[in-house]
Amino acid sequence: MFRQGLIYKSSEPKMALFVLALFPQFVRPGAGSVVVQMMILATVLNIIGLVVNGVIILAASKFSLAFLRHRKYHRIPQILLGTVFAGLAIRLAVDARR
Repeated sequence: MFRQGLIYKSSEPKMALFVLALFPQFVRPGAGSVVVQMMILATVLNIIGLVVNGVIILAASKFSLAFLRHRKYHRIPQILLGTVFAGLAIRLAVDARR
């Protein structure tokens, strides 16, 4: 699974475009090796992504365990999802009339 994710992320054009578009403004050619600076920026970006995604995964895991333990909370995710879809449908209907 990790290998598949690594291959996917390294071949994803969106990430390459992000790096090519945004990283050069943070790199100073006079401050040392450009490659090293780019690697440091990429490492910081990956660490931030790991922390943020890790927090989201852990929180989702805790919420799912709480929902599974209590029978009365079983339908809350379905109700929330239904509410989101209903809101999107209403917005689409209102925007279509304009």
